[in-house]
Amino acid sequence: MQSKTTASTQRSMGVLTPRMYAFDGGHNPRQASHEALRQIREQLTRHPLIARVEGLPHNTLHKELRAEVDPSAIGTATSRGTLTVRWFVGNPTDPVRFTFHYSDESGFDCGWHHHEQDHVDGLGHYQQRQQDSEEYVYEEFQYGSKEPARVVWEVLEELETVVQSVSGMSG
Repeated sequence: MQSKTTASTQRSMGVLTPRMYAFDGGHNPRQASHEALRQIREQLTRHPLIARVEGLPHNTLHKELRAEVDPSAIGTATSRGTLTVRWFVGNPTDPVRFTFHYSDESGFDCGWHHHEQDHVDGLGHYQQRQQDSEEYVYEEFQYGSKEPARVVWEVLEELETVVQSVSGMSG
């Protein structure tokens, strides 16, 4: 016997995109966000830069993911880093909002974000600072896709380049 599911998917350029509905047939943003984070978690566990991933909170629908970045996989002497991922699905007609934010024990922190920001036009931006005491530097960033799985790989490719660059400048 098959169980009734609240999730349906659509195929978009070879990637399954979550469409989540409440039991009454309406859109459920929290469930849709959790489903996107579940897909992101699957991709993070497959990526060679990531040592470990956990969804938070643990025993309910996730609101964020925290991934431990393996500095030896990046090929730098960078201290241990953490990538925090948040993905927000609102009204189906609104653009998706998300953050992939990295920080390490040296105080360096950067992020690829897709949400409103006063410092750049549009939703997509990159922000970086060398130390907690510094102000962020912002620049516009255009994503190749807004599909959760594809954003993971795009951001981690960018992260590797940035961390290697920063590590080369400081060492």
